[in-house]
Amino acid sequence: DEQLDADSLNKGQQRLEKLIGGMYLGDLCARMLESAIAAKELSLPLSSEQLRQAFTSSLASKIEAASSPADLQQLLQEELKVQVSPPAAQLILEICSEVSSRAATVSGCLLAAIVKHMKLVGQEIVVGIDGSIFKLYTRFKERISLTLEELLGEDGNKVVLEVTLPLTGRWSDPPQLSEDGSGVGAAVIAATAAER
Repeated sequence: DEQLDADSLNKGQQRLEKLIGGMYLGDLCARMLESAIAAKELSLPLSSEQLRQAFTSSLASKIEAASSPADLQQLLQEELKVQVSPPAAQLILEICSEVSSRAATVSGCLLAAIVKHMKLVGQEIVVGIDGSIFKLYTRFKERISLTLEELLGEDGNKVVLEVTLPLTGRWSDPPQLSEDGSGVGAAVIAATAAER
């Protein structure tokens, strides 16, 4: 985290985003892999630059979505263009899982803190969330929900995480995906749900 922040254009700022944002998760995975290589826990014939270029959040999600050890090994060999042993593939999977699990846990903690601060525990609330990590990353939404349940108990199930919006304004109509990156769609989802 400290290395990523030090190397960023906005050093010392947006620290939370650097923990949970899609722009940073792949980079965090690459940096952890570099540490594992330096500690001789992992052998990959790639430079730091090659690792950072190859490791995107999208790749980390694909790694976690691999259906078997053989599929994981094949995916890594195709994406990294090097031979990857089964133990190395397993360690890479564990690193990606740790980074994304931490990001989802931090996200869930933030949501739980807001729910508690606003004294909404026990009420059904809809949280509008925008962002490709939430929408596309393997098991990210599930991990946030588990954190909410852990921190809020059964009331964690009453926090509904949404990325969709019924464009007509009627909740009985089918929802449409909110795709703007500015977060306006997420705000509209939350505001519309609050009016229900």
